[in-house]
Amino acid sequence: MMKILIVDDDPNGLYMLEVMLKGSGYEVASATNGAEALKKLNAEDFDVIISDILMPVMDGFQLCRKVKGNKNLNHILFIFYTATYTDEKDEELALKMGADKFIRKPVEPDEFIKIVQGVIRDVEKGKIKPGKAASGPEKEVLKLYNERLVKKLEKKMLAIEREITERKLAEEGLQFERNKVVNILESMADGVYIVNQQYDIEYANPVLKKEFGAVEEGKCYEYLHDRKEVCPWCKNQEVFAGKTVRWEWHSTKNQKTYDLIDTPLINPDGSISKLEIFRDITDRKQAREALQKSELKLKQAIQGNSFPTFIIDNNHIITHWNKACESLTGFSASEVVGTKKQWLVFYAEERPVMADVIVDEATEKEIAGYYEGKYNKSILTEGAYEGEDFFPDLGEKGKWLFFTAAPLKDQEEKIIGAIETFRDITEQKKLEAQLAQSQKMEAIGMLAGGIAHDFNNLLTVIIGNAQLALMDVIKDESLRKEIEEIKKAGNKAAALTRQLLAFSRKQIVRPEILDINELLTDIEKMLGRLIGEDIELLTIPEPELWQVEIDSGQIEQVIMNLAVNARDAMPQGGKLTIETANVELDDTYFRIRCVESAPGHYVVLTVSDTGSGMDKETREHIFEPFFTTKEVDKGTGLGLSTVYGIAKQNNGFIWVYSEPGQGTTFKVYLPEVKKDADMEKKEQTHVDDLGGSETVFIVEDDDVLRKLLQEVLQNYGYRLLVAENGEDALRVGKEHEGPIHLLLTDVVMPKMGGKKLAERLQPLYPQMKVIYMSGYTDNAIVRHGVLEPGLNFLEKPFTPEDLARKVGKALRSE
Repeated sequence: MMKILIVDDDPNGLYMLEVMLKGSGYEVASATNGAEALKKLNAEDFDVIISDILMPVMDGFQLCRKVKGNKNLNHILFIFYTATYTDEKDEELALKMGADKFIRKPVEPDEFIKIVQGVIRDVEKGKIKPGKAASGPEKEVLKLYNERLVKKLEKKMLAIEREITERKLAEEGLQFERNKVVNILESMADGVYIVNQQYDIEYANPVLKKEFGAVEEGKCYEYLHDRKEVCPWCKNQEVFAGKTVRWEWHSTKNQKTYDLIDTPLINPDGSISKLEIFRDITDRKQAREALQKSELKLKQAIQGNSFPTFIIDNNHIITHWNKACESLTGFSASEVVGTKKQWLVFYAEERPVMADVIVDEATEKEIAGYYEGKYNKSILTEGAYEGEDFFPDLGEKGKWLFFTAAPLKDQEEKIIGAIETFRDITEQKKLEAQLAQSQKMEAIGMLAGGIAHDFNNLLTVIIGNAQLALMDVIKDESLRKEIEEIKKAGNKAAALTRQLLAFSRKQIVRPEILDINELLTDIEKMLGRLIGEDIELLTIPEPELWQVEIDSGQIEQVIMNLAVNARDAMPQGGKLTIETANVELDDTYFRIRCVESAPGHYVVLTVSDTGSGMDKETREHIFEPFFTTKEVDKGTGLGLSTVYGIAKQNNGFIWVYSEPGQGTTFKVYLPEVKKDADMEKKEQTHVDDLGGSETVFIVEDDDVLRKLLQEVLQNYGYRLLVAENGEDALRVGKEHEGPIHLLLTDVVMPKMGGKKLAERLQPLYPQMKVIYMSGYTDNAIVRHGVLEPGLNFLEKPFTPEDLARKVGKALRSE
């Protein structure tokens, strides 16, 4: 391997040559001047010398002269590589001194290696021989050398002078710039300091000194942190590596928080210092933390609110959407927060919600245009509004919502957003509708009951007189038939009044404990005839059905009315199913249906058909009296209202389930009773002889009815006392000297009612029996339509035979 000695006083030059030559496979040694190179040449063998010219102690020309003048060294190739001696005279002198090649800087590395290799190759091939010093006079060579040296020194001096001048100007300019920078740093509102790579503080401006005190000679970690060693969190090494770092730091010395910017600062000598800017953000950080805490509290307050709540900013963007809002609308916070989708949640097409209207500071006229008067100004805060509306797209069937929206303002009273809350009032609306319906039904019921009561008095007279007339007519068949028609019409009218009384829940009932299954079996054939052959009848009884307490006639009427209703809904035929079942209902069942809770065991009677069904509007009115969907003269409109009244009268209730084209199902719920039916059965008193001779005291305020009662009882042989009201009866009773065996009195009369009259007369006639008469009652005799045990009651209208039988039974009872 060829060995090369490189000679240059510039370390960078030596390094570059060493890298190039070693990279090309040569062994390399170096020297910094000619004298050092001669020592190495005398100690080691080298094949090539590559040398600079201008060097201290011994320059390149002198080195070349000595090498080429030494017989032991003149075989070594000598190549000059210079940037100082570059003109032709310099090359001429070098060659005269024995140099083999003269290379001027700069040269690309690849080109330089090619030149060196070319010289070596030419020598090896014998094309050239290693150069030798010129054989001319020594004096002539030295003269030429001195001329070149002086000339180069002159150029060097001029260059040095020029460099000194330029440096001085540069230093003056640099000082001027430094002064400007210092003035800027001194006037900054932020603290500034400069630290070198040894952590020594080189500069600190007045703001920093005010924050941390006067700067003494020392390390930054001592001054700022009261530490004796470098801080673990120090960013200096990152900055010295050329990075700019921004970070936040809390000082334990003054308990302040700073925003720091660390940036590298290159010094004139090429070294790097760190310039750090301190900005006090304590107040800002505390304000930010307070804002974050406030925001967290607001978020927690909204999330913890049981009412659906959301907030929008002044750009109508949703910022908060609580869990209750998610539950109400079905939209999660992740779907809507950060968007303007509030309209999509509540409406089918884009339009503002109340919160949007408030953010836009809309006028009253604009608000009214959106809400059509369904809003009011809220008393909660200025600028707030509240209202209610139906939102058909919420839930399966829509929801009624009460909403309140209020502005959110900054310290300058500028609107920066709005908050809106909702309350689901769907159930409340249902209850209000039910209350209105109940009040309407109650009012109609009171009217119907009053009419029926008065009508019963008339019917009693009509039916009674018809019965008496039939008893007198023997031969005239045409007259008899006409009277019978009068009686039939009266009986039909009486049935109609019973329906009115059932609806008004003032019908006189005689409840008994019974099994609906047994009753259903008894009337099944009659039901088949009632509905017709084109309708299939299916009964599904519960095997162990609980017992209920109800008038058997009422439950028959319920089944019949529902069956007729089903028949009319299936004009082309269909299927009628009647089921019975035991159910246990809890509070949830009643709460869902928004009715007064009455949990417990119930017997449910279900009547289902496959008929035409009903729409929502029809279902809402189905239990109203006189409401019917049938043609004129095809129905009274009392069938279902009667069923409704019977269910209510017996502490039960009724539901209807129906959709157009899907048939209808009615479910009647009646409470279970635990009494023994056998114990409740009362023996029927058979009265063969309807007549008697006892004294009966008739008290009735209706003149026509009073006369009929007199006529009937006189025909049956009874002695009579008569009064038109309670006070008159009390006077007659006190004046009468004989016994009174039976008091037959109306319940409701002017001045004094029948109950009070009986109580006043009983001390005078302790053995006196009492029969109360009424078309309906709403007093102590019959509470809620149920007879008190032990009282004799005769329901109007009645026939003369019914009257005679009731009187005879009362007189013969113990």
